Amino acid sequence: GLKTSLKEYIIQAIGSGKDARGQVNLLLEIDGFELAGKGTASDILEASGMAHLNAINRYLLRFK
Repeated sequence: GLKTSLKEYIIQAIGSGKDARGQVNLLLEIDGFELAGKGTASDILEASGMAHLNAINRYLLRFK
């Protein structure tokens, strides 16, 4: 039931070749608060989802 707004989205490569991983850093706005999220995985979509959930969990722990 949370409404989020993506304010910043940064993708970085960690390593190279077959062992490369993607790191996503993002900034979400939730109820007027800006929260950072970070996720790392071999699949950039998975890293993005992890970063999004990381920011939401920070919000829930701090404000709910």
